[in-house]
Amino acid sequence: MEVNPMSNRAYSVAVAALAILVSAIGALASRHVPPTLAMSEAELAAGFARAMADVVLEWDPSDPRSEAERMAVLHDFVYETYDASAWIPQSLFDANAITQTIVGDADAIVRDQVGLVPWDDNPLVPAFGMAPNAGSGSSLLWTVNCLVCHTAEIDGVTYFGAGAKTFDDLWLGEALKTLTNDRWLGRLEGTADYDVARDAWRILSTHHHDKIDSRTRARSTAFAASHVELYMRTHDNRMPSVEDVGRGDVKTPPLWHTVAKMPAARWYSDGSFHGAYPLMASSMELEKDRPFDDLVDVVIPRIQQQFDDVLQYLRPPPYPYEIDRELAERGRVLFESSEVGCARCHG
Repeated sequence: MEVNPMSNRAYSVAVAALAILVSAIGALASRHVPPTLAMSEAELAAGFARAMADVVLEWDPSDPRSEAERMAVLHDFVYETYDASAWIPQSLFDANAITQTIVGDADAIVRDQVGLVPWDDNPLVPAFGMAPNAGSGSSLLWTVNCLVCHTAEIDGVTYFGAGAKTFDDLWLGEALKTLTNDRWLGRLEGTADYDVARDAWRILSTHHHDKIDSRTRARSTAFAASHVELYMRTHDNRMPSVEDVGRGDVKTPPLWHTVAKMPAARWYSDGSFHGAYPLMASSMELEKDRPFDDLVDVVIPRIQQQFDDVLQYLRPPPYPYEIDRELAERGRVLFESSEVGCARCHG
């Protein structure tokens, strides 16, 4: 059989190219990335007011506190970590910028894939809902908090406290599991971040993740589980009735809806789950491998403080577009009518 010398040459080139590619991938996978040092608490606080300047946030006009006092408690709420047990090292993201394990630049991943709101005016924190271990004196680590789901960008404007948005926890969880698996974890070996990343992989691999949006109604077993457990702890270990807990599948509500719900003490958009405080964040901390004792001793007291300091003073921002008053009135009548019945759960 006659052999085409050009085919042989092309084959040799292809094999050589493949060998180079495999070697390059191996080199990238083993490349050590030095940890970034966490910023100080003073650094984080110094630019906060400037970073929030263009964010739409409406305070209760009767709030007696000064602007400085409001910004101080808002700062604590925005950067709350609840003493997290699950952290992601910054060095993983730095390594991804080199290896492109997760393809795309940081902005595209944050906005388009995960659904977070980029914080363009904040040079230290890339997106709302990301909270650093500021002041720790160790390498920079990240966790997430309430603002992952309660901040939205609409027509280029960032609205603090908005709900009913998309947060792809499934995509994020799978991406982070890829970054922390054994193949890529070697990049952190010999650094303090290695054990943190390995523990993150364990937590990510043992908890359920799903895409949250206004159509899927944000189902989460953590919602129901936490409220059942907390009810039983204060009721002689008795299981609650459905009326005492609710069904636990709800759309993400805006933070300012707490004021409207306060008289009835019924939280979430569908009115399920009730009590003295909205304890949504306590549910989400379960997915970070927190024991219930941590919820009772650490998380819930902070939520209660944040409710008193921030949430009860938030008000809905003015609707930014023209309103068809006639159509709005027809909608109000339907909403409140006994025939349609929306107000029974959502009023």
